[in-house]
Amino acid sequence: MQKINDNQLIAQFRSFRQHLRGLFKSYSDSVIDLIDALASNSNGASSPVELSLSPLFERTYSSIYKAIEKSFNFNYDNKKKRRKLKNLTRLIAEVTPKPENRPFYLFATDTTPHPRPYSPTLPERGYIHQPNTVAGNKPIGVGHTFSFVSLLPEKDSHQSVPWSIPLSAERVPIEKKSTSVGIKQINALMSDESQPSVR
Repeated sequence: MQKINDNQLIAQFRSFRQHLRGLFKSYSDSVIDLIDALASNSNGASSPVELSLSPLFERTYSSIYKAIEKSFNFNYDNKKKRRKLKNLTRLIAEVTPKPENRPFYLFATDTTPHPRPYSPTLPERGYIHQPNTVAGNKPIGVGHTFSFVSLLPEKDSHQSVPWSIPLSAERVPIEKKSTSVGIKQINALMSDESQPSVR
C-alpha cells in the first residue's frame, strides 16, 4: 500500500471536509461542527444538545436541531434520501483505501435497540430485543431497532488498529427482519456504478 506523507494527509483531509460541506445546502457550518463534536465525543453525550458543549461546536445549541431538520429530515422522500446517500458514499469511497489482499470490500452489519418505553404515541414503536441484566427476565423491550452498515478497510499490518467506516443507519420496520434491512442497505450503497463491487 502506497504511503503518503503528513502534508498529503492534511491536504486530503481539507479537501474531504470542503466537499462534505458542499453536500449540505442548509446550515452546512453547523453540520460540520456537529460532525466534529460527534467525532470527538468520548464521554457519550446523552442527547444531541449536549454536543453543543463541545469546544468544537462553535454555534448555539438551537442550530443543532435546525441543522438536523434541514439536512437530514427527508419527509419520507426516498429519492432525495438515496441521492444524498449516494453522494456521501461516493465522497467516502474516494478516500477509502482499496483492498489489496482480498478481491472484495468487506462490510459489517449490526443492529442496536433504541428503547422508548415511555413514548406511547411514538409511531412504529414495537417489541424489540433488549439485553437484560436481571436474571430470569426476558430480553424484551419496547421501542425501535436500528440497522447499521459499516465498511471494514484492510489493515496495513498485523499491528494496525482495526477501524470501520459507518455508511448507513436505518430503522428496522416492525414487519421486517434486520437481515433483510441490512441487505437492502448494502444494495442501496452499491447501486451506483462508481462504487466498489461486492463479491
